[in-house]
Amino acid sequence: MRRIFVSVLWLVGIAAAGAVMSRASDIEVVRIEDRCDKATFPPETGCQKSLGVTFSELLERVNPHDGGHGAWRFHGPDHIDWGQPLRIKNTGGEPHSFTEVSSFGTGIVPLLNPALPPGTPPAVPVGFNSLEEATNATLVLPDQDKVITGLSAGHHKFQCLIHPWMQLDLEVRNNR
Repeated sequence: MRRIFVSVLWLVGIAAAGAVMSRASDIEVVRIEDRCDKATFPPETGCQKSLGVTFSELLERVNPHDGGHGAWRFHGPDHIDWGQPLRIKNTGGEPHSFTEVSSFGTGIVPLLNPALPPGTPPAVPVGFNSLEEATNATLVLPDQDKVITGLSAGHHKFQCLIHPWMQLDLEVRNNR
């Protein structure tokens, strides 16, 4: 009888550990990506790595036709379940904001705004009084992670207010 009891406890322990590991893997990740080249980027950009794209190559793509350089992007899911956390991981070399906005638009760096079509209005951050305040509050530095929890069911838009073509439209599905 004791063997059966120990075996059952062992199986329950394995199942519980598996459930915890499964839940940890349920965290969706948004990777913030860029390929800045530290040697060619101005120091004020905060580029900390040499990932291959020169500053002049970045600027060449800052036009409505290219819509910004494709190596600067958010790479993540298009949906998550309600209550599920979202991990934001900056795998690039520059600081980026990951800001919820009610509408996509231009950001805080005038030199980079021409990536969007002419006449695009400024982005509208959710919960902040200005683009600058939102950028500072939602900044994710290179090799840094942040976790977002408590997103309500529905559509949420996220944008880098430094590089305005970096956008993510995320649906939070109510799975109740």
